Amino acid sequence: MSSLTTLIAMLFALTGASQTSPVRSPVADPGRDVQIRINGPIHIASTDSASSVWVVNHNATIDGVVREALGVINGDATITGRVDGSVFVVNGRLELAPGARIARDVMLYRSTIVRANDAVIGGVVHTETGFSVGAGAAWLVWLSFTIVVVLAGLLLAEIAPVTLTESAALLIGNGSRAVVTGIIAVIAVPALAVFSFVTVIGIPLGLTLLLVVIPALTFLGYLVSGSVVGAAMVGRMSSAGEWSARYRAIALGLVTLQFVVAVPVIGGLIGFMASVLGVGALIARSWTRRLRPLPTPAPLSVGA
Repeated sequence: MSSLTTLIAMLFALTGASQTSPVRSPVADPGRDVQIRINGPIHIASTDSASSVWVVNHNATIDGVVREALGVINGDATITGRVDGSVFVVNGRLELAPGARIARDVMLYRSTIVRANDAVIGGVVHTETGFSVGAGAAWLVWLSFTIVVVLAGLLLAEIAPVTLTESAALLIGNGSRAVVTGIIAVIAVPALAVFSFVTVIGIPLGLTLLLVVIPALTFLGYLVSGSVVGAAMVGRMSSAGEWSARYRAIALGLVTLQFVVAVPVIGGLIGFMASVLGVGALIARSWTRRLRPLPTPAPLSVGA
């Protein structure tokens, strides 16, 4: 099984498990079917059972029975009892004591297994060491994404030149306001999405925020910051009417920003900061225009 397939299987299993309430005690409560714990261990005693067990950043000890899946991320799983489903271990170790039983597959991602001679695994053991992407493939992905980013920036400059120009000008002229607005947006929008999920009826809103609004704002903010970088390299902000200079600036700025983002370690942080600043400039610009007083309409003249 490929690394991607393994990770997808893990994510689907985690998604199904995460719909239940998290465990508050390190010892499993037999009255609960699904046991989930973060930064703490779970122990299924020999007289207990659970439907599924999921542990993050700690260890799981199964002396009893897990009827479906067992998953451990950043920790070790020790089984002396029985798991009737599959076992997933990420960044840890799986230890099967004498007499341990696993009915289905074992999926190990960057993990090891220690198995007693009479321990039984009914399925197949899949061992994955991680993704391996060559330098040539990585640069090809970078080039493809850079082309997409530049084309998106040129399209934005064509269909919304005023929005792009005014947002970039605000970022240059009032950077502190863009920073504050961007930080508020980074905190408020994800918080609203989480709150929407908690309310249950707001799940569609939460999904829209996470899958549409946040990625769109992040991408648009990146384009705005790229246009600012280009304007700084050209030497001045081009007005909406100077289409040739505007296109050159945004293309040059986005390509430059893409090269900076490709720098190991600090590149990702710079890209994130660029998106936050751009988002702040977009929102601050929109809010400013919203507060501008509308022109007073001329009085209507009614004929006799």
